[in-house]
Amino acid sequence: MSGYAGWLQTREWPDFWKYEGSLNKSIVELPMLVLCTYPLTGSTGSDILDVAHTHQCAVSRRGGNWEVMETAALKEAKEEIERLNEELEQRVIERTRELSIAQGELARVERLTTMGRLAASITHEIAQPISAMVTNANTCLRWLTNPIPDLDEARETVRTVVEDGQRAADVFRSIRSLVQRAEPRMGTLDINDVIEEVLVLARGELQNQDILVRADLKPTLPQLRGDRVQLQQVLLNLVTNAIQALAGVRDRPRVLTIRSQLHEHDNILVEVEDSGIGLDPTSIDQIFESMFTTKPDGMGMGLSISRSIVAAHGGRLWASPSDSFGAIFHIVLPTDVSGNRIVGRASG
Repeated sequence: MSGYAGWLQTREWPDFWKYEGSLNKSIVELPMLVLCTYPLTGSTGSDILDVAHTHQCAVSRRGGNWEVMETAALKEAKEEIERLNEELEQRVIERTRELSIAQGELARVERLTTMGRLAASITHEIAQPISAMVTNANTCLRWLTNPIPDLDEARETVRTVVEDGQRAADVFRSIRSLVQRAEPRMGTLDINDVIEEVLVLARGELQNQDILVRADLKPTLPQLRGDRVQLQQVLLNLVTNAIQALAGVRDRPRVLTIRSQLHEHDNILVEVEDSGIGLDPTSIDQIFESMFTTKPDGMGMGLSISRSIVAAHGGRLWASPSDSFGAIFHIVLPTDVSGNRIVGRASG
C-alpha cells in the first residue's frame, strides 16, 4: 500500500496526522507495509523532524543518495534493545556467579564426605608422628639427665622430633586446605607431590584394608599449572573409590597402582588402577554423570565433580577396564608451558 501526500499543505498536516493515527489503529494487527511520501523541496527542518517523529522509520534522498533518518520509534526500539541486552548480560553474570559459588560449595561438601570416610586413617597419620615425638622427647631427656649427658645422641633425637613434628604439620596443612572455604588458587606444582600428599592421607586406611600400594612416578616431569587443593580432591576421590572397590576382594592380592608419566603433546598422564571388582560395561559411560552411583550410600557426585575439575584445568578424565581385574582411571593434564621447568625427584 502506498499513499502519496505531496498535495498536502502545511496547515493540513495536523489533520492528516490524526487520520494516520486512526489508520494505524485500524490496521495494527494486519501484516502490511505502508509507504508515505512527502515532498522534501519546500519542507523546513521542523517539517522533516515531524515526519521522522510520526513514523517508525524514514528515508530521504539527498544529492542522489538515500539516507536513513533515525525516527523516534526507531531510536526507542534501539534503546529498548540495548537496555534488554544489558539486563540479560547482568542476569547471566549474576547467574554464573551463583552457579560458581554453588559448584564450589558442592565440591567442598564432597571433600568433607571423602575426609569423613578417611577419618580413622587421618587420625592414625596424625597420632603416629605425635606419639613418636613423645617417645623421642623422653629419650632425649634420658640422654641429657645421665651423669654424663650424651649431647650427640640428644641432638640426633631432637632432629627426629623435628622431623616427626614436620610430618604432623604436613598432614594438618593438607587437611586444612581440603576442608576450608577458599577461592581456587592457580599455581605451579609438581603432580608427584600432590600424589604423595594424597597417599599420606589415605595411608592408614590402605594399611587397614591390607592394600599394597605401588607408586610408579616418573622422576622428571614438567610442572603443571593448577589448583593444588582441587587436584588433591580428584586424586583422593579416585583413591577412596579404589579402596571401596578392593574391600570385597578375597581371592587375589589387593593392589592399588598409581602411575605418572609424560603423555602425547607434552601432557602428563596420571593413572589410578586397582585390582578390585571392576566396572560394569553397561554403565561405564554413566559413572561421570551427576547423581549416578553404584554405591548404596553414594551421592553420585564425586566423579562428576572430579571430571569438572579436570576439565577446568584443560584436561580429561575417563575410565577403562583393567587388563586383568579392576579398573583404571586416566587423567591427562597439560603442562605449565610458561615455566617449562623439569622437576627432578626420586620415584616413589
